[in-house]
Amino acid sequence: MSEPTSHVCEAFHLIGELASVLCVRNINQLPRCWEHYVDEHWWISVNGHRETISNSRGVEVAPYNCWVEFNGWPAGYFAPNGGTIAAGMIVNEGTFIEALKGAIRKAEEQS
Repeated sequence: MSEPTSHVCEAFHLIGELASVLCVRNINQLPRCWEHYVDEHWWISVNGHRETISNSRGVEVAPYNCWVEFNGWPAGYFAPNGGTIAAGMIVNEGTFIEALKGAIRKAEEQS
């Protein structure tokens, strides 16, 4: 796995890596955000458009931002250079990153 650059937060970098492994392309051409269940708990919605787009759950996602949910509850909102994510015992940046890494491994095994 490649290391993120100092200009992109680790979570956003890993979302890009996951999308690449899944062969997701041209999310700016989708009618809405690119949405994906990272695992049974984490769900992401990434806006690749130049304008704010509502995702399938009605949340407005700013250009080039990511909306994150854990078990259907809001858990984070960030752009490539950072943002906000929950800081609980179970729902936090570390567990989200581990879920992304697990999803990448799983996708690589299946490809």
